[in-house]
Amino acid sequence: MRPLTTETLLRESLAPEVPATDVSNRSAELRERWAVTEQQFHGRKVYRYEREVIRSNFLIKYTIWAEPATRRILRKERKETEVSTGRQIQFTVYDHYIYNQKPPARTFDMPKGKRIVKDDTAKPLIDEWSSMPETNRKQILDVIARANQGWREGNFRKFSNAWKFGTVRKTRSAEEWKGLVRAQRNVWSEWSQEVRSVRSTDVVTRRIGSSTFTWGRKTRKTLNIGVELKAVSSDTARSWKGRADLFLQWHRPGGNRSVRQTLRIVRWDLPLQEILASVNRK
Repeated sequence: MRPLTTETLLRESLAPEVPATDVSNRSAELRERWAVTEQQFHGRKVYRYEREVIRSNFLIKYTIWAEPATRRILRKERKETEVSTGRQIQFTVYDHYIYNQKPPARTFDMPKGKRIVKDDTAKPLIDEWSSMPETNRKQILDVIARANQGWREGNFRKFSNAWKFGTVRKTRSAEEWKGLVRAQRNVWSEWSQEVRSVRSTDVVTRRIGSSTFTWGRKTRKTLNIGVELKAVSSDTARSWKGRADLFLQWHRPGGNRSVRQTLRIVRWDLPLQEILASVNRK
């Protein structure tokens, strides 16, 4: 947990600084930057700040009501929606801000009956990439290269050669991936994933929000591959660079025990909507 400082509290209690020219009675374009309008809030004139951003595959809308002179926040909302389905994931409201008053006694005390527990059993995640045998590194690079090639070409046969579909619950099916892959044909002039870290785990996380994850029961040994992904649009020549995660496991083709196990992707945490919003922005 980060310690509370004066700077931290100020960031949480003040609206963002926006140039005065951006404050008007007309909404500015909503995407990445704040749009500010004058409004009435409980009978008083305030500034309303609005901003929309896409993070991973989720649209996040921020709305803030603040005092014009001091920028002190009066109310704050954060709504998160899954882009592909339009389903609301989260809606958080912060209201009834009080300033220049001492907090009630014992505000920061732990609730009665709750003790602070330190988990000494958790194993630190160790990056294995640099110490991994060359043969294992080659297997990882080969499977990622096959997936990249199939994705760039919109070729599902090549793409699926790197995959073991249906392993992680509540993720895209093979048919869903097929439609998505075929839609990428001629979309990208560059699509690359450079390995930055490799960590062993026995769970596969699934993103259910821009910064929220879930996972099921422990599974077989899994490699969590952190990559730096770079995508360049063939149409606009705009680029996006950021992190993505792949989860790889060893599987035998067709479940045949006499056949040697090979690495296959079982999950790809791909921030596709964020990438598309960035490269297609005019």
